[in-house]
Amino acid sequence: MELYELMRRRLVIACAVSLLCAGTPAFAARYCVNTPLALAIALTQAQNNGEADDIELETGTYSLGGELQYYAVPGETFDLTLRGGAEPGTDCFVAATSGATVLDGQDAARPLMIYAFGRVNVSNITFESGHPTQYAGGALNISATIADVESNQFIANHAATGNSGSAVYISATLAAYFNSNLVIGNTGTSALYFYATNIADVNNNTIVTNLLDNHVGVGAFNPTGAGHYNLSNNIFWNNEGNDVFDQGGGTDYFHNDIGTIANMAPHSETGDFSTDPDFASGLLNFHLAADSPLVNAGLDSPLGGTGATDADGGTRLIGKHVDIGALESDVLFRDGFGP
Repeated sequence: MELYELMRRRLVIACAVSLLCAGTPAFAARYCVNTPLALAIALTQAQNNGEADDIELETGTYSLGGELQYYAVPGETFDLTLRGGAEPGTDCFVAATSGATVLDGQDAARPLMIYAFGRVNVSNITFESGHPTQYAGGALNISATIADVESNQFIANHAATGNSGSAVYISATLAAYFNSNLVIGNTGTSALYFYATNIADVNNNTIVTNLLDNHVGVGAFNPTGAGHYNLSNNIFWNNEGNDVFDQGGGTDYFHNDIGTIANMAPHSETGDFSTDPDFASGLLNFHLAADSPLVNAGLDSPLGGTGATDADGGTRLIGKHVDIGALESDVLFRDGFGP
């Protein structure tokens, strides 16, 4: 895609965001929740209250008996934010120093379904064991004007039979941002299915060891639609099928570690690797080892940004440059002696 067209699209996004925000009340509705029922009530109220909504979740495991849903009524164009990681007993004003917010589908339901006309922000939540009976997105399904999914973990989710996006399905008319997420051990025809009409920035994610349902499907990341995709600082590795199966085309790649790209060739490719990431030792440890070639090897200021934190909620930049992948290591310099 020509630079002019890319800048024009980003200007469209900026103008649209300003229009969406123009009618937003000065004070958003705020919810602090610590049970599945409280979360379900907050989502139900938020979809029709005529204002922006900020739903904060305390740490702990939310064992879900069914799918959590948000279906905005027409005209409800305000922001929806769901943020995990609040310290219990603090009215969600203090970030927890340990523990996680886990939405557990118990292998029977999709944890979260969102249909919105504004911006949706989802961060600091672990989605696990989702298994819906219909529609794409085994853990998270978002249709919105702008979708911003950051610093989450998607573990061992399943897509509905024959559906895409065993972890995540995103459809965004203006912009999709998917930053600093860990996507591992999900099973379906693809792990991530994105439909972007305009812009999609996918940065600093670790997407590994995802499987195909009955060994049939396209692979881990499946970008589609007429939108322009920018992929920076991601690890796409050791996924069954293809690591990236590009159906949209026109994708630019910057400083990723990718095993295979199939269907459509990159529009451009700069600084990419195709090497074993060299994760640290230990079961399900997806931090980089100190001598990994991906340490301090990322692009510091990619289009769409790197996100404020890594997938563990830690500092995003340690050392000379950002690491490739969802988890930042504490290695200041790869050789241990200097920049």
